[in-house]
Amino acid sequence: MTLECVFKGLLFSVFFLLCQQALANDTFDLEEFRAQASTSSPFKNIRIGFFGLNLTDDGVSGDDRLEIHNDFVIDPQNIEYLSGFYWHYVNTGDPQYQQARILKALRLIFLIFTINMTINTSPKNQEQIKAMVTSLYEQVFSSATTSNNESNPYYVIFNQSPEKHQPEHSNLYNSLTLMLFSFLGPYALPMNTFSNYFNNILIHRITLNSYRRAKSNFLMSGHINNYLSPQRFANQLTTANLNTETALILGLSSMTRAAQECMDIDFDQSWPETLEELLQRFLPCYVLQASYEHMNNLCQRPYRSAHDAIYSDEATLEFIYQILGLDLRPSSGLAEEGDSCSEDPDDQSSLSSQDYELLQDNYFPEGFSPDYSSDNEGTANETEQEAGAVGGVIIRDLRIYFSYKDQ
Repeated sequence: MTLECVFKGLLFSVFFLLCQQALANDTFDLEEFRAQASTSSPFKNIRIGFFGLNLTDDGVSGDDRLEIHNDFVIDPQNIEYLSGFYWHYVNTGDPQYQQARILKALRLIFLIFTINMTINTSPKNQEQIKAMVTSLYEQVFSSATTSNNESNPYYVIFNQSPEKHQPEHSNLYNSLTLMLFSFLGPYALPMNTFSNYFNNILIHRITLNSYRRAKSNFLMSGHINNYLSPQRFANQLTTANLNTETALILGLSSMTRAAQECMDIDFDQSWPETLEELLQRFLPCYVLQASYEHMNNLCQRPYRSAHDAIYSDEATLEFIYQILGLDLRPSSGLAEEGDSCSEDPDDQSSLSSQDYELLQDNYFPEGFSPDYSSDNEGTANETEQEAGAVGGVIIRDLRIYFSYKDQ
């Protein structure tokens, strides 16, 4: 009888360990999200560049839903799916842990950029990818009308007079615009033009639109004293439910700047290995500064200068901590996350350089030289160019996080 009990206990221990292992391999809590998401929000598979996210297949789970493809595919609909996924993901579940979900969602978006920036492909395919994305950018942002001869809202964003009152849009529309420009713009525009469009026009108009709407609905204070520090500003944004939009702006600001500089051989930049490194190396200072200027103009007078409380790098790092829960401030060391922000104290969504060793060096110009390299020399053959797709060289053995899809 004692032996039987010991055997049963051993079986239970093995089963428990297997369950724990299965849970540990769901880096972005995709199964929990699928279980909690509303049936009114059907899942969509996402393909952006070489990356794929399989949300519809019940035969796979966890990190097996993350895919790397050997052809580069990009279109507005899949970027729209990603935008919708972001908003459903961060708003599904216990509100107490929303900050942790925002952080995981940003890590997933960073992973998409990482895969597309580090897959190795031929110079010919690099040019084909650039031409494909540039053409798509022109269709989305440079045409005054759509294919249905209707007014193109994305064209209006960059061509409407700044003095003219902007139409109000939802957070979902704002995030879609940000994502479309973030995934297409770095390929299509010179660096100076891209930075001007992203910072001085896109971020400027989206944040001003959001703050004006929130203030008119009494969701944000009309007194400038409530915005004179990163902590106060972040509290106002969270109260107005604008923390999710702000988090996306912060993340995409750093990701797009990194993409631009890493594609430009004159900068000789390596791709950052983690979200923490990304935010430190490509600090999104403009976001807090522009946000403060907007609220200063919208609030009651008199004007008060915030000086270093808003315009310093330290202020931006504090703002990142308040919005994302990532503590990158110099006195605290690298990337310590607040315990109150995480549903899982062993948050595994921060992928390190070892995780990316499964990817080859890069697929961009010679000047792009990542700090990590792959020990795995097995690669798939390049595919021929198809409509809407360009082939790339990829790693077959993606043991940790991705499932390979041979097209």
